[in-house]
Amino acid sequence: MGRKSRVKTQKSGTGATAVVSPKEMMNLISDLLQKCSSAAPSPGKEWEEYIQIRGLVEKIRKKQKGISVIFEGSREEFFPELMAWAQESGASCEGVEIANFAGEGFGLRATKDIKAEELFLWIPRTMLMTVESAKNSVLG
Repeated sequence: MGRKSRVKTQKSGTGATAVVSPKEMMNLISDLLQKCSSAAPSPGKEWEEYIQIRGLVEKIRKKQKGISVIFEGSREEFFPELMAWAQESGASCEGVEIANFAGEGFGLRATKDIKAEELFLWIPRTMLMTVESAKNSVLG
């Protein structure tokens, strides 16, 4: 709001990318959300589900190719604000912190021992970007 935007959108490549319809993207994203939010498969089917999820992600990435977002600044400086917002919004994230894993990027690291079947992260649905919330937003 009072800050200058620190994100630049930059077109890359030859510019020969086809225009993707918002409906097509919504369908792909809806499929991905459905796949990721369904019950965990049996251990023997986990790899198959991973392949399906990876395929959907790659389809989305290909359709978005040609436009990239460049962030000028340090992501880490916003992590405390992100975690505070998450807790204020009802998320339970005690016992984890955001960490930079060399060569892999940012992720969550446990700050305490987590027992099997123990809930260590909970995010309320109101914080999630869903097909319904996207349709009700300026995106829809």
